[in-house]
Amino acid sequence: MEWLDWYAIGLFIAVGLAFIAGGIRTCCCPDTSSVGPGKKQRVAARARLAFDKCTGKEEGEDGGCAICLSEYAAGERRATVSGCSHRFHAVCIERWFKLNCTCPLCRQNLV
Repeated sequence: MEWLDWYAIGLFIAVGLAFIAGGIRTCCCPDTSSVGPGKKQRVAARARLAFDKCTGKEEGEDGGCAICLSEYAAGERRATVSGCSHRFHAVCIERWFKLNCTCPLCRQNLV
């Protein structure tokens, strides 16, 4: 086989993989762009958050944020997902929603 044949095969595989990856994103978050959830999905997901501030080590607190894996510090802004009650740093979950429309822990669809 000549180099042109190998080039065509490689191009065909690359286009196929890109198509499959795009399909996976569409399955997870309908009506989204290839970069992440669309504006409607981000707004809907963010509307399911309740914000508060950490006052220190509360009774029954399980540790910290599952996204960045750090402990909550006093005065930090946190967000609780209303559907599943999982809690994260507000900044972490807002960044998460730019690329996903599910809870990072239980994968509940928030749209």
